[in-house]
Amino acid sequence: MLTSDTLPSEVVAFNLWIALPLPIAALGTFAFLRRSGRPASAAALGAAIFALSGPMVSMLNTPNLSWSVALLPWVLVAVERRQPIALAVAFALQALCGEPVTWAATGVLAACYAIVRAI
Repeated sequence: MLTSDTLPSEVVAFNLWIALPLPIAALGTFAFLRRSGRPASAAALGAAIFALSGPMVSMLNTPNLSWSVALLPWVLVAVERRQPIALAVAFALQALCGEPVTWAATGVLAACYAIVRAI
C-alpha cells in the first residue's frame, strides 16, 4: 500500500510533471537520430535543438501537449526499428496524454515515415 511517505511531495511531483517532457523528448530525438546513422555529436545537437526549441519550451505550460510532443520521437524510433509492440506502447502513451490533434498528426507522420522507409 502506498502512503504519503512513499510518494514524492506534491511540489516535486508537479515539477516533474511539468519539466520531464524536455529530457524525454531529447532522449527520444537522440535515439531516433542516432538510429538513423548520424554521429553521436550530431544526434546530441539535434536532440538539444528539438528539446530546447521555442515551441517545445513554450508548451510546458500545457502538460497534455508537451507530453504528447515529447513522445513523438519515441513513436518514430519504434517505426525505425520496426518494433510493433514498442510502436503500440509509444502510440498508446501518446493517446493517453489527451491531445488528439498531435496524436493524429503523429499517426500520419509515422505512416508516411514507414512508407518512405519501405521504398
